[in-house]
Amino acid sequence: MVDERRRSLRLALDVSAKYSPCDIPLTQPARVTEISTGGVRLLTGEEMRLGTILDLAFVVPFPAERSQISVQVRARVVRLIAVRDGIREYGLRAVDDIAARSSLRSAVLKINLAKARDIRAY
Repeated sequence: MVDERRRSLRLALDVSAKYSPCDIPLTQPARVTEISTGGVRLLTGEEMRLGTILDLAFVVPFPAERSQISVQVRARVVRLIAVRDGIREYGLRAVDDIAARSSLRSAVLKINLAKARDIRAY
């Protein structure tokens, strides 16, 4: 688990993603490195302005279960966290949309359940 400073539980993750400004086909590659019920941490080579609203899609795989969850969310860029070697790390907050928050919530719950099963298995 990541150091907690927010209301929402944040979980470390490392999956590829695609994003774009709202209502444009998803074309920009990125990585999602954290997920919470309120948003994600996104790594990309692109520069974005704070306040920009994006459509974002990624898949969280669960190999042990041979399943996956597809997450699609509309989110606002709320923070530039860091820039290293041309890669920018952004904090994105889901826009108040029931479907977006539900998608994030489902992924977070399933990740937590999968981690709990892995811990009990040892």
